[in-house]
Amino acid sequence: LHVVGTLLLSFCVTWFTDAQVVSSPLPDWYITLFLISNFTAVGYLLFSVWLAMHASIAAQSVGTRLLTGFARLSIPSSSDLKKLNISI
Repeated sequence: LHVVGTLLLSFCVTWFTDAQVVSSPLPDWYITLFLISNFTAVGYLLFSVWLAMHASIAAQSVGTRLLTGFARLSIPSSSDLKKLNISI
């Protein structure tokens, strides 16, 4: 999702900076509609990429926590050590 959202975002920004639509002989209402819809698409795609990156980082941190919790040895308490004390 990161790559797709970033590519779509770059397409929308390219349409903004290209100025072919604004200088074309299209009606003004069509150009205005195109610019408004393109602006909302940029906002949606920015939000989408941000949430996708947040979800990726959160999933990675949860996976790391699960792996370290599984591999971590339990440290015995002092009462557990006293139970193991054997007199000779």
